[in-house]
Amino acid sequence: MRANSCVVIDVGSQCVKAGFADTFPKEQEPHIIVENAVVAEEDIPQALEYDDALKQKVFYIHPMKKGVLSDVDALEVVIGHVLYGMCGWIQGAEEHVVMVEPILTSKLDRERMAQVMFETFNLSTYFVTDAAVASLYSVGKTGGIVVDVGFEKIDVAPVLEGVMHPSVASRVPVGGKHMTDVLMDVLNEEYGCHVSFHEAEEIKVGACRHGMNEESYEYTLPDGQKINVVDQLSRVKSRILEPSSFGLDVPSLAESCIHASMVTTVHGERDSRKTLMENVFMCGGGSGVPDLSVDLLKQISSRAHASLTPGLCQVPEHMPQHTGLYSSWFGGSVIGSVIYNQANAQIGQQAVTKGEYHEYGPSAVHRHCS
Repeated sequence: MRANSCVVIDVGSQCVKAGFADTFPKEQEPHIIVENAVVAEEDIPQALEYDDALKQKVFYIHPMKKGVLSDVDALEVVIGHVLYGMCGWIQGAEEHVVMVEPILTSKLDRERMAQVMFETFNLSTYFVTDAAVASLYSVGKTGGIVVDVGFEKIDVAPVLEGVMHPSVASRVPVGGKHMTDVLMDVLNEEYGCHVSFHEAEEIKVGACRHGMNEESYEYTLPDGQKINVVDQLSRVKSRILEPSSFGLDVPSLAESCIHASMVTTVHGERDSRKTLMENVFMCGGGSGVPDLSVDLLKQISSRAHASLTPGLCQVPEHMPQHTGLYSSWFGGSVIGSVIYNQANAQIGQQAVTKGEYHEYGPSAVHRHCS
């Protein structure tokens, strides 16, 4: 195991991304990407679901649902597998973890996770960062509006000077899963073939990874028909940008972004809004849909005050190709590299130490991690 090793863990509803901070930015994506689910030991009716890949029904427990911790014991199993089974940690020689938590995680859930990390995994130190803050760090920014397109939800959050402001942040209960549902329906209706959710998810993910600005991405359907996936995803985009199309009483993503810019700070509302609106960053697994961020920017610009010029955060050239898809993990790696490339005394000033946890309990996590 690496000396003074820091593992960065990004916990999402669908997947857990993990890897060592010292591999950044040499690797193109997180070293470890595993499904955030465990097979239930007992037949729990509410856990029964059909697994397209396995072609059978399986009892799964998902530790995170729509960005909220729903089963801490199941998440403990997943993290244990990541640390000991995949990162090569040895029991009794555990070191450091940077945890990237979902936007709007409650203080109670943050404390529950800290308790697991210290009492189950016996960490030397522990640091928690917000996914919105981490995502902006990945592109060299400390301020902007983050639109995080997750599997089951989309979070819109303003960040100023490295601090997320939850009072004007919002969560929309649609995400990549809903994109896949729409794409599946479109393909089945227009091409008369049976495309499963699993197959539609593969098509969508392939298009996202193929390139955010590509005009075409060809895919062969199960019956042999070839389609340009980008054309089909244009209908998916319009639905996602207007979540009310799913029967929800919620504003458009553009309106959520404008609301997120209404942050009043000691520097004044006008200056803050300028910083936020000029740095809109769309990220997350569903953000790679071609031109989704461009279309969002057009809608924001049409609604924004005339004195503001909305703009998108650009990924620096030195960053990996798929930074937008894994930005929160990359940002967590930036934080881990900064904190753990210092003397031990300085590390203890920024991260929660084992001694500090034993003295203050789970609430110690709030002393260092805002």
